Amino acid sequence: MPARTHPDHVCQSGIQSRTSTTGITLIRQFSIRLLCCLFVCLSYSCSQTDEQTTYPSLITEFAELYADADGNICQMRPDRKPTYYLASPLRGYHPHTEYRAACTYAFSGNDSTTVRIYGLERVVVLQDSTQQSYPGTDPLQVVSLWDGGDFINLHLSVKTQSGTQHWGYRMDSIRITAQQKRIAYLTLYHNQNNDPLSYSEKVYASLPKNSLKAVIEPGDSICLQINTFAGKNSWKFVY
Repeated sequence: MPARTHPDHVCQSGIQSRTSTTGITLIRQFSIRLLCCLFVCLSYSCSQTDEQTTYPSLITEFAELYADADGNICQMRPDRKPTYYLASPLRGYHPHTEYRAACTYAFSGNDSTTVRIYGLERVVVLQDSTQQSYPGTDPLQVVSLWDGGDFINLHLSVKTQSGTQHWGYRMDSIRITAQQKRIAYLTLYHNQNNDPLSYSEKVYASLPKNSLKAVIEPGDSICLQINTFAGKNSWKFVY
């Protein structure tokens, strides 16, 4: 508890009492020393806690997860990485089913083959929607796109009011370059489906490259066009 201090006592002559001033000086010195001691103790306690507490290095990546015959997910394979085993299987999924998700995970101890899952977010797997009658070019915002090896990955932001929107891609054309390489021109299919443009929500999506294996081959290219609020933009990837 902080030491109590009292107003300085003054003699009738208007001269400050020496006894009273000395007492206050001693109290102030004691208070300062006490605060210094508390600061040192707290600093030591915090440093000890920091040294004893360790937090896992979390990684967030798109990955494929595999459910076994019992509906338990025991393995995951991030893009461009080997398959990892889960320290704690995820239960209650459809047997013999492959899922795609944005996984937040960390390695289990010093084991480089086993991980712990700390979070999962849905990833929409884009399918061929060329035959759909609706144009499917409702605008959105592109946050980022990147090549995930077997997939083209998209981080998008859409306007929504928690309605259902439809996703896919449209095959526009196949062109052959002067070097006899093919380019598959695609457009992201996005059907707002009358969902009001109320607030922004992120959407993760992946376009599987092997869905184009009938029209292009390794060494060819994919050009993906997306209609954004700022206009149409295109991104090119190697197949």
